[in-house]
Amino acid sequence: MIVLIIMTIIAALAAYKLLPVFAGAKPSMDFFTDFIVEHMSESGLDKEGELTLFWFIVLIGVLVLLIAYSVNRLVIRAHSRIKSDSTDHVDHASAQTTSQPLLTKPKQKFSVFSDTPLSTTLESSVIAGKQAETVKINNTGFILFAILGSCFLAGLIAFGRCSLPLLIGAVFALIFQFTARENAGKYLILLCLSYYDIVAGFTFATKFAVLLKVQSLFLQIAAVVLFLCLLLVLYIAKRRNFTKFTLDNLINLMQLPLPLLLFIYTVDTYYYNGTFLTVPYAWGYRIFFYVLISLSFLFLVIHRMSHNAENAKSLLSKVTPIIIFVYHSFSACPMYAQPDQHHHGEQMIPWNQVFEHGQHLYDTYFPASGLFPYVSGFVQHVVLNGTVTDYSPAISITMVCFCVLTMYLICKHIGAEWALLLATLTFLPSYNRQYFILPALLLLTLPKLMENKMRWLKVWIFTCFIAGLYYPLFGAAILIGTLPIAVKFMIVYFKTDVTKIDSKGPFGLLSWIIVLIPILISLPLLFGMLKHTLLYSSQTTQADGISILSSAVPSYFLPYLADEGIRSFAYYGLRFILPAFGIWLGICIGLRFKSLLYALLTPLCLAVGYTYTLVRADVDKILSRTGFLLMAVFSFLAVFLIERMRTHNERGLFVWLLPCFMLPFLLYPQVSYMKTPDMWVYPNGNEDLAFSDGSLIYGYYDVPDNFLQARDTGLLTKYQDYLGNGFMVEDQIHYIKEYCEVTEKVLAVKPDATFLSFDGQGFFDYLNVTCYGTGYLPVARSYEAQMEIWESDPDRLPVVLYLETEKSYYIFREMVAAGYIYDADDHAFYPPDIYPLLTDTSADGMNAYIQDAPDLNLGGSPASFAESYKSLRPILAPVATEDGIDGSVCEVMLLSFPDTLLKGNSFDPQFANI
Repeated sequence: MIVLIIMTIIAALAAYKLLPVFAGAKPSMDFFTDFIVEHMSESGLDKEGELTLFWFIVLIGVLVLLIAYSVNRLVIRAHSRIKSDSTDHVDHASAQTTSQPLLTKPKQKFSVFSDTPLSTTLESSVIAGKQAETVKINNTGFILFAILGSCFLAGLIAFGRCSLPLLIGAVFALIFQFTARENAGKYLILLCLSYYDIVAGFTFATKFAVLLKVQSLFLQIAAVVLFLCLLLVLYIAKRRNFTKFTLDNLINLMQLPLPLLLFIYTVDTYYYNGTFLTVPYAWGYRIFFYVLISLSFLFLVIHRMSHNAENAKSLLSKVTPIIIFVYHSFSACPMYAQPDQHHHGEQMIPWNQVFEHGQHLYDTYFPASGLFPYVSGFVQHVVLNGTVTDYSPAISITMVCFCVLTMYLICKHIGAEWALLLATLTFLPSYNRQYFILPALLLLTLPKLMENKMRWLKVWIFTCFIAGLYYPLFGAAILIGTLPIAVKFMIVYFKTDVTKIDSKGPFGLLSWIIVLIPILISLPLLFGMLKHTLLYSSQTTQADGISILSSAVPSYFLPYLADEGIRSFAYYGLRFILPAFGIWLGICIGLRFKSLLYALLTPLCLAVGYTYTLVRADVDKILSRTGFLLMAVFSFLAVFLIERMRTHNERGLFVWLLPCFMLPFLLYPQVSYMKTPDMWVYPNGNEDLAFSDGSLIYGYYDVPDNFLQARDTGLLTKYQDYLGNGFMVEDQIHYIKEYCEVTEKVLAVKPDATFLSFDGQGFFDYLNVTCYGTGYLPVARSYEAQMEIWESDPDRLPVVLYLETEKSYYIFREMVAAGYIYDADDHAFYPPDIYPLLTDTSADGMNAYIQDAPDLNLGGSPASFAESYKSLRPILAPVATEDGIDGSVCEVMLLSFPDTLLKGNSFDPQFANI
């Protein structure tokens, strides 16, 4: 750990000094291989150089860790030999007399994979009169003090935010470590339950008192007061020999009110235009949550009744951490149409396009990235009413399902008691691309599953298949990360006679058929997805890249420091090195337990995921997409470490837990950072990440002034029906009105017409029309990507409504070649077979667009392309000039556009020197 910390600090300093050299603008970068006008070309920075520096530092760090580990092993062996020689010398006479070899502890060899099962039984001192199977941890209070204290310090140092509950928890943990070591963990569980019971009570009370408001500080004080009162009652009961009123019984009793927390998902009252009104959720939504609440309470009652039975395994029910994790991961779910038509739009339209408009995946319709929108799309269109304002409730149901699955698997690994710690300190973000990573890793490392190699291989194949369909990049991360384990198990599988016989049995063969048939049926889909993914990955860095250097140090980071130099070093160093630290920590933990496969597992997952997440280094945030990936992996490492700690009771192991729990508090200064992309309204958006729930005690949604209910929008009835019963932002209504004028008159003459590029994908659902290709041009920037869209249905060319000619250059060129006609009144581009059906007026191609087109804003793109002239050279067509020299980049672009379309200062003098 010391080597890792020192190396990380040195690496951060090196990155801070070298980042401007590698990633700064410099001549002859040869970065671009296509005319992609986006963040990277406009900024003039070198993202490829930044990524090269990152991987160079990562590899140097890996090498240092391997050398340090090897040196450490050599020192240990040398010390063992010296000690062994000394023992042999002292006991030589005795050994000769007894003629017996000296009994020594066998040396532990570095194994490729340890087959020793990691126990999944639950920690407790004595349950139902018998000892638990796990090793009892005697320093629980100190471990929790270190974890809570480190999380507190992370938020305090990085953002100047003082989390009083974390501080109180750390203090109580230290007190109980010295005063009640045997029951320190139980007392802290009681403290935690006291807080959530208070919150649950107030949450439920808002169902009857919508105006009820409570401050977070009040909840925290009330929880401490309740906890102290319970301690007093326990003390009195012990003095008076009330044997039935024990700490264990009290903890079981305190779990019963927890399902009331879930009523936060059922708020359906809105304060709108000065009055309160109820906008009920769809029946499917209400049934889902009321059944969830009822089942949770039922399971808790069953656990309470069976606590004294001999088969009781745990002090806590698995339902307890599940409920708290679901509550902590709460994502506001009002019936609002999301104003962000890009990020939410790409999740709204896939289900509608395929199942209602008859599109074919990766043939005529290309989802932006994977099939993950079909999970929430199924909920939105099958469970709910399928309207636009059902989107947020659908996201909530989807997230809750993943919460339940994730926390259940965590409980299977480490038991409900330790799972409670993760439930209170970690969250499931509303950013949903990485949802499968943690459950997949937890599932594939379940000890009982790993004992049966054949069963594990089947589960592995199917899990990677589902994860790949959900989000190809992270599915590949799971596949490659677990591949070494799979290879190991395949070797064992084919070498073991028993396994061979078992696989030939009727059930073994049937199980393989069940696993493989869905994959075989999906092969065309998988090949289409693979082709699409590889196509878009080829443009990733140039089209999606955002440089770390393009972001200034945000005001929320180290706000108490006046020295901008220190703030810059800490900010840029943290953004650059924290992803590398995730890889290094995974390797260190694997080496610590002498398991090469565990040393490869999380680093490989991260390395594959980084191929995109590091490219998109959003401004004003520390890690953005990379942070969500790291959270999943660090939570897995925390589970692994706790499991080892419970089964082996290794001293000092808790030190490795600290970075796993500090991460959320180091990455996200407030709750809203967990909700990327923003879903418009968060009741507790500016609150701390843990135990800051005052803003969540509310009985109604306060509708923003710029929102209108569907009935007040002035839209035609059918568009109100598409919108649903909820609300939408007022300044987007004019888009729908303008777009529907175009779509309705086109569909009147050509019912099978398709449309391309509204100002956001979400409008395809608002208007209920068929999209062309992806439906949204900004996702495609390279020639190949734009051609995939253009050629998706060449017999039915689309009506195009929104076009950035400088960024969709190739599409625009094809539109000109195809004879498209621009209508200035409609602000739309019509294919030549449709426009004559709409009007008798003759049109002159694109000439009308010359007057209507906005000025092009190329930013620093001309300079970037000039600096990449050599790498762009293969795609340039020779252009004759007066002096006989081949044309430059600028000349090619000028000849490809009508001259009058290039307005403003779009020419860069640097081109004159090429």
